[in-house]
Amino acid sequence: VAIDVGAAHASQQPALRTYEDYALGESERGAAVGAEAGVNSVAVTDETAASGKHSLKISDGAGQKPSYFPYITYPLEIAEGRLHAGFDLRVEPGAQFVYEWRDDPYKYNLGPRLAVDAQGWLTANNKRLLQLPYSKWVRFDIVCSLGPKAAGTYELTIRLPGAAPQHFADLACAPNFKMLNCVVIMAPANGPSVYYLDNVEFKPEKKT
Repeated sequence: VAIDVGAAHASQQPALRTYEDYALGESERGAAVGAEAGVNSVAVTDETAASGKHSLKISDGAGQKPSYFPYITYPLEIAEGRLHAGFDLRVEPGAQFVYEWRDDPYKYNLGPRLAVDAQGWLTANNKRLLQLPYSKWVRFDIVCSLGPKAAGTYELTIRLPGAAPQHFADLACAPNFKMLNCVVIMAPANGPSVYYLDNVEFKPEKKT
């Protein structure tokens, strides 16, 4: 999958995006966004939010080329340390969601990868974990070591509404995944569908 990284830089990535300071209809900032006018879109909305009043709405459509549109690519370029990343996700019926860490935009070793299929089943690097409820906000938090401490594994915590957090340790990713170049979010469905994102986080662990 060839994803345009664009001209954004890692220094432009805020630790937390709440979308409260975005205008309605505005696309994502500090990222490369791929969308086809009239077919699919990435835009801030006030239809729903995990917190506050705004979230980022990813709308998919039929007949899109390529199939992974729309997408968002966040450049990060982190070579070592531990990165905490997270987001709130609300999937509507039929939506498909992919979130992945790459060490190169095009020819990559794949780091943490979360995917939700059209039936709501969540997989972590192809390991099936659970089925998400439709039209409900779910929180995801990932921790992964990079550089010399990279182990080809990561940690994932999922918070479903009204339930205790579920923690998954030592989830496997590519053994050679050592550094992070970008995080890519895609919507590979080929039909009308929607999901929403909120509270998107990228927080490198502070050195002590």
